[in-house]
Amino acid sequence: MKQLISIILLIPFFTLSQNEWKEVASEDFIRAIQEFENSIVVDESYSMVTTYKVYQDYSDATPVQTSSGRLICRNGNELNLYQMGFTIIQDKEINVTIDTMNQQIVVQNPDSSFFYRKTMNDVSEFSEMAKKVHKKEFQTKTTYSLELKEGYPYNSIEIEFEGGNRVSEIIIYSNQPYKTEDQPSNDKAKVVISINEFKKGKTVNLKNFKTPIEFVLMKDNIFQAVGKYKDFEVIDLRN
Repeated sequence: MKQLISIILLIPFFTLSQNEWKEVASEDFIRAIQEFENSIVVDESYSMVTTYKVYQDYSDATPVQTSSGRLICRNGNELNLYQMGFTIIQDKEINVTIDTMNQQIVVQNPDSSFFYRKTMNDVSEFSEMAKKVHKKEFQTKTTYSLELKEGYPYNSIEIEFEGGNRVSEIIIYSNQPYKTEDQPSNDKAKVVISINEFKKGKTVNLKNFKTPIEFVLMKDNIFQAVGKYKDFEVIDLRN
């Protein structure tokens, strides 16, 4: 272990030198994502609270829209996701999306991307999307900035890791304005997603965890809405 006095002497230099962006290889970012994913055991439950803030333009200080969300994963293969007015319930068999505003329930095959874990084989695919990757370290936070190639709806994405390997914030810089009205604009929207209250294992509250059968049931080979959702339109998009 380094001597305490050496650490104290190095702190000012470390803070100044690391609080700047430096270009890194794609593998560096993929490893950071892997460390976060590997911190959760494959069949372990986890949960988090998210806050979404949408800004009309990169430079704006006040968001034009704010919403909160919550994600709960049970045993690594079942999901409850609440965000932007939608509820997504998924088990091993089906994915159910509930749109309360339009009174619709969409039934689909399970989305495996929710539980997909990155491998180093993803580097080549990621490199096709990212033009450059930059990294900045400051105190307990490490931030990666992914500059995307032309043709994507986003200009860049920043992902912040707190305390070593936990994703704590994602900032998306769009190439397009956030339109509240049908008017031409040169603004470019920014979306800030903050991730808090990350829990895993036995600390996760599963008391009110939902399953698809609380929303739809199969009858005569057709899914029908049930309970308080019985009047909702059901759209079956399974293959």
